[in-house]
Amino acid sequence: MRQGLSVKPQQPDLIYHLGMAYLSLGDGANAQVYLQPIAGQFPNDIPLQEAFGGCLALQRKYDEALSVFQQAIGQALDGEQSARLQFHVVAALQDLSRTDAALQIVSGLKQTLPDNPEVLLAEAKLHSDLGNMPETKEGLRQVLALEPGNIDAFVLLHKMPRREPDPGTLEQISAFLGDDGIDYRDDIKLNFLAGELLDKSKSYDRAFGYFERANGLRRKTNGAFEMKSHLALVDRIKTVFDRALFANLDGVGKSAEQPIFIVGMPRSGTSLAEQILASHADIHGVGEREEITQISESLGARLGSDRPYPECVPGLTEDISRSLGREYLAGVSVDAPEGARVTDKMPRNFMDIGLIRLLFPRAPIVHCQRDPLDTCLSCYVSDFGRRQKFLTGFSDLGGYFHAYLDLMAHWDSVLDVPVYNLQYEDLVANPEIEIPKLIEHCDLPWDENCMSPHQAARPVIAASRWQVRRPIYKSSVSRSERYGDHLDGLKTALGL
Repeated sequence: MRQGLSVKPQQPDLIYHLGMAYLSLGDGANAQVYLQPIAGQFPNDIPLQEAFGGCLALQRKYDEALSVFQQAIGQALDGEQSARLQFHVVAALQDLSRTDAALQIVSGLKQTLPDNPEVLLAEAKLHSDLGNMPETKEGLRQVLALEPGNIDAFVLLHKMPRREPDPGTLEQISAFLGDDGIDYRDDIKLNFLAGELLDKSKSYDRAFGYFERANGLRRKTNGAFEMKSHLALVDRIKTVFDRALFANLDGVGKSAEQPIFIVGMPRSGTSLAEQILASHADIHGVGEREEITQISESLGARLGSDRPYPECVPGLTEDISRSLGREYLAGVSVDAPEGARVTDKMPRNFMDIGLIRLLFPRAPIVHCQRDPLDTCLSCYVSDFGRRQKFLTGFSDLGGYFHAYLDLMAHWDSVLDVPVYNLQYEDLVANPEIEIPKLIEHCDLPWDENCMSPHQAARPVIAASRWQVRRPIYKSSVSRSERYGDHLDGLKTALGL
C-alpha cells in the first residue's frame, strides 16, 4: 500500500484505506499522518471524520478528537450517524473528566434510544467514574439483561467492590473463555478479571496464571516496548536539562499560576494523592492530562527549530513560555471553578519535570513513591489497555523502573527547587502526619476535608476509581509477598 501511495499520492481512497489500516492496528500516530490531510479536504464525509477523531483519541488527544466529533455531528445525514458521533463525544468528555457534560448527552440519547445497551453502558461507566455505586450496578445489570454476552458490562460489574467474590463468576468467565470465537480484547479483559477475583480469594497461584496469560496476550497484540529508544530519550533529556540550561533560561517562565503536578510510576499512589488534594476547597482535580506531553512533542515546531525535543529546549523564549503556560492552563481548567488551582496527575510527566519547571517555576511537583516490587506487581496485574507497553513483561518493567529512578535522581541533582517526595507506605500508615505536610508543601491553607478523601464527590478516571472511594487503607502494602516465587523474574529485573 505504501508503494501505491507513493505512485499515486492524490488518490484519497488509497490514503483513507492506508490510514484505516493503521487505525485497525491501534497505531493512531501513523493513522493521523494519512487521515488528517483528507479529513480537511472532505469535512462532510462522516466515516472519515469519525476515523480521524478516532485516531486522535487513540493518541489521547481528547480535546482535538472532541472538536472533530462535535463538528461532524452538524453534518450527520441521519439519526444513526448522529448517535454514533455522540457516543464518541461522550467518550472524549469522559476521558477529559467532564463527566457532567457527558451525562447530559447520554440523557438525551436515552430519550431517542430507550433500552439501548450501548447507551446504558455509557451511562453506567460515567456513574462508576463518579463513584455512584447503586446507579452503576443497576445500569450494568440492565445491559446484561438485554445482552447477556456483553463482556464490557460483565467485567465492569464484577470489578465493583463486594464483600466476597461470587464463585459462580469464575464459571461464567470460563464459559466465555471457552468460546472459540472470543474477541482477543475480551479474552484479555476476562483473564485480568479472573486474576483479580482469585487474588481477592487469596488463590494467588491461580491468580498469577491468569495475569500471566492476560499480559502475554496484551504483549502479543500491543507489540514490543522499544526499550532502547526509551533509554536513549532518558539520556538525551539528562544531557539537555543540566544546571547550565536552567541558569541560562532562568526567568523564561513568568507564570504566577501554581498548578500542582503529581508524578511517578503508575500504581504508585498518584490517584490517592490527587484525591486528597482535590478534597480541598481550593483545588480542582483534572486527572491524567496529556497537555505537557503534547507541549514537549510540538515544542520544536513552536520554536521554529529543526531540532526535536529535548534538543530544541535551549531556544525557549519568554514569550513562547508564557504562551505555552496560558494554553496549558486554558486546556486543563475548562470546568474548574473560578480561582481554583488544578492538579494534573499524569504519572509519566516525570519525564518532563524540567520543562514543567521552566514553564511554571513555582508549581509544586509531588513525586509519589512506593515499594518497587509492590509498584511493579500492581502495574503487571492491572489492565491498562493498549497503553503502557512496558507493563506487560518483567524485563521491561524492571528496565523502565530503573530508567525512572535514574531520571528522578537527575532532577534532584539539577533543580534548585526539588520535587516533593510522597512515600505511599508512610502516607497510608500515618495520614494524620503526611497529609498536613503535603497540604503545606502545596501552599494551601488547611482543610479538614483532606483527611477524608474517600468522600470527595468528583470523577476519577483511573484503574483505582473504586479504591479511592474507600477510607485510606494499608492492605496493599507488601502485596508482592503473596506471590512468592512467581516474582523471581521481576526481582531479578529490579536488581533485588
